[in-house]
Amino acid sequence: MAEERAAVEEAQRDAVRERNRGVFWEGTLAPVALDEAAVEARGIRRYKDKVRLPPEAGEFLTGQGAADRNGPMYFEVSVPGTSRRTHAGLLEFTAQPGTVEVPRNVVVNLWGHERGPEGAVRVRYVRLERATFAQLQPLSAGFQADCGDDVRGALEQALLRHATLQVGERVLVPMVSAETGAPAEHEVLCVKLEPEAACSVVDTDVAVDILPSLEFEDAVRRRMEHDRAIGEELDRARAEAAAADEERRGREAAAAAAAAEEAAAREAEARSARARREAAMSAARAALPDEPVPSTGAPTVSCRVRLPDGSSHARRFGLDEPLATLFTFVDSHYGRPGEYLLVTQFPRRVVAPGGDGSLRDAGFVAGSEALLVEAAAGGGEGPA
Repeated sequence: MAEERAAVEEAQRDAVRERNRGVFWEGTLAPVALDEAAVEARGIRRYKDKVRLPPEAGEFLTGQGAADRNGPMYFEVSVPGTSRRTHAGLLEFTAQPGTVEVPRNVVVNLWGHERGPEGAVRVRYVRLERATFAQLQPLSAGFQADCGDDVRGALEQALLRHATLQVGERVLVPMVSAETGAPAEHEVLCVKLEPEAACSVVDTDVAVDILPSLEFEDAVRRRMEHDRAIGEELDRARAEAAAADEERRGREAAAAAAAAEEAAAREAEARSARARREAAMSAARAALPDEPVPSTGAPTVSCRVRLPDGSSHARRFGLDEPLATLFTFVDSHYGRPGEYLLVTQFPRRVVAPGGDGSLRDAGFVAGSEALLVEAAAGGGEGPA
C-alpha cells in the first residue's frame, strides 16, 4: 500500500510538473496573517490574494527558471486532509522560514469568516491560464442597493485587487452602505470561469456576467445548497481524475513489465542507502555531546549549516571542542560521514573532516559562522 501511494503521489507530481513546463515546488508551511495595511501603504494594488513565501522557496523556484518559463508566479494553497483549497499570487519571498503570510481573502476561502489561519497549509506552485470569462453572483440582496447603478464597476474594482480567481471562491467587495453610510462588505461567488476552474486575472480582459442577487429571505439556504453542489462536483472531478490516473498507471505498468526486475533492484538499493543514512544519523545523534551553555563564559561560535536539500540547522560549539564535533552534528542531520566538506562563501574557506584539532585550530572565532555542505571528491548525494 505504501508503494502504491508513493506511485500515485509521484504520478501526480509528474502531471503537475508537466503542466508547469518542468517546474515543481511544494511545501507544508505554517500560515500567518499578512499585514495588508502595510502592503497597501506600499502602493501595491493586487494584494488581496497574494502570499508572502520564505526565501528558500524563491531560491528553489528561481533555480528552476519559473518566472522565465511561465511569467508571474501563482500557487495553490490547500488545507492537508481536506478538500479546501484556493489560489494566490506572489507578493514576495520575505516570509520567515517555514511560514507563509496569507491575506484575509485566502483565509476566508480556506477556513471561513470565523476561523483561520490555523494548523498548516500545503502550498504548491502552479501555472494558471489567463481568464477570459467569469460569471459572478452576489450572495446578499443588499449588494445591488449598496452599489447603486454601478454594479459592474464595483466588481471590476474588486477584481483589480486580485491576481487569481477560481470557481467556488468568494470575493470580498468593500463599499459604503446605502442605508447607513458606514463601510460595508459583500461576498460575491465565482460561479463559472473560463477557460479553466482556476485562472489568472492579471493582464487580461475578462468578460463578466453578473447573476441576479439571491433574495434576502433564502440567501443562507441557497448558499448552502450551492456550496454542497460545488463540493459534490469537486468530488466527482477528483474521482474522475483518480480513475484516469489509475487507468494510466495500468498502461504504464504493462509497458514497464520488462523492466520490473531492474526497478525492484534499484528500489532495494535505495532502501538500503536510506537505512544506512538513517543509521548514520542515529549514531551521530547518540555521539553528539551536550551543547555548551553561553553562561559558562567559555568562548563559543554559533554555526548554521545549510544542507543540499535547502534545509538549515544551527548549533553552538565551544571553540576548544574538537572539530570532529561539528562534523558529528552535520552527520546527525545529513547522514553521509566522510562524503562532504564544509565551506564558507564570502570569502570561500574549506573545512575538511579528520585530524585532532579544535574548532579554533580550524580558523573559527567567537561569534557566528554560516557554512554550506559540499560534496567531497569521490563523494555524492546518492539515494535520498
